[in-house]
Amino acid sequence: MAKAAGWKHSLEAREKIRAASRRQSPQTRERIGATQRGRVRQAEVCQKISDALRGRSLSAEHRARLWTPERHASWTSERRAAASARMKARAYRPSNAVRQRVSASHKRRCEDATYKDALVHRVMTAQGGKRFKYLDSRGRLLAFRSSYELKYAQHLDRIGVQWDYEADRLLLSDGRVYVPDFRVDGRYVEIKGWLGRRGSDKAEQARRDGHDVELIVGEQMLVEACREVING
Repeated sequence: MAKAAGWKHSLEAREKIRAASRRQSPQTRERIGATQRGRVRQAEVCQKISDALRGRSLSAEHRARLWTPERHASWTSERRAAASARMKARAYRPSNAVRQRVSASHKRRCEDATYKDALVHRVMTAQGGKRFKYLDSRGRLLAFRSSYELKYAQHLDRIGVQWDYEADRLLLSDGRVYVPDFRVDGRYVEIKGWLGRRGSDKAEQARRDGHDVELIVGEQMLVEACREVING
């Protein structure tokens, strides 16, 4: 029998479904997962799910359950690699409109202190590389991706210059999104320990789009940039 539009399970029914799911054995879960792998949802189904979830937000209790250290630790490097391989096999690439909606949703969620604290914890415990923690002069707990970024932030604090870390998301003319490392006195600063083949690609595109972006590569350029900040 077809269900009416807007129909939902009762709270009691939802709890029964969750309880049944928790009682499933690892073998049962593996069989269910095996049947789902490789299946691609139709565009109409994805749109219906997106429309149903738009505007909804998770409760503080639900977020706390999602962002537990144990849950995050379960994502080993092997599991991440397997998930990445499955996504590549599906050849899925979100459109610019989808990326903008996700970005706007993330900004709204960051206004919630509980979500922001959980996000900071996830960054601090990320397995994707070492993070350099720093409590700045304004009481913000930050996690930098390199020691060069940490040194630059400490220098700005010492001389009393206001700065923000990864504060803006710039939509480039080619459709990509660029997040500069620092915003200092109305301009942007991008810091690289070394410059790979595509290391400055987005920064150069941001310059062509009219943004004031300074690119600092290596320790020598970092020292010179710090002197310019003092003399400037």
